[in-house]
Amino acid sequence: MIKYRKVKCMIWNDNKFPFLDDDTQLVWFHAYTCPFSNGLGMFLASVEALAANKRWSVERYSKGFENLIANDFIRFDEGYQVVWFPKFLMHNKPENPNSLKGLLKFWSDIPESPLKTEFYHTLGALCNEWGDNFVKVFETLPKRYPKPIRNTETETETDTDTETENSPYQESKLININTSNSGGAF
Repeated sequence: MIKYRKVKCMIWNDNKFPFLDDDTQLVWFHAYTCPFSNGLGMFLASVEALAANKRWSVERYSKGFENLIANDFIRFDEGYQVVWFPKFLMHNKPENPNSLKGLLKFWSDIPESPLKTEFYHTLGALCNEWGDNFVKVFETLPKRYPKPIRNTETETETDTDTETENSPYQESKLININTSNSGGAF
């Protein structure tokens, strides 16, 4: 576990965060820095485990957690119990390619959730921005993560049914699958 996280003071200038209730803000700080978290910003934890770690009731913690999901601060796959801060690596860029290599030791700890597939593509895009040496480290990850399938109005009913039947993720319940990058949402 990495014991250090960067928290930008500018979070208080975010267009959403300062307007969240105190419990929701505290849940954000807890989930961001709790012992389950890691330097990738994606980790395995249930809401019940997070609540127990905070020593709060599940009901109290869940309310703040759901507010974070509704405001695009975190994504959660309930079936696989994967928590993801989608902008984590934008605010916590690894210092160098070797740092990224060290962080990727957590990769195998994350279940094969659809969120992991999205994270894979997000990480690839970030590595392209960060430079060739980061891309080389990224290329050491398994290449079994297809581009996420997005439903479009042009798909036929048959196409959608076939994709769902063949998906290894059909049992997973994704919470907050909105991938827009609008707003701050640290």
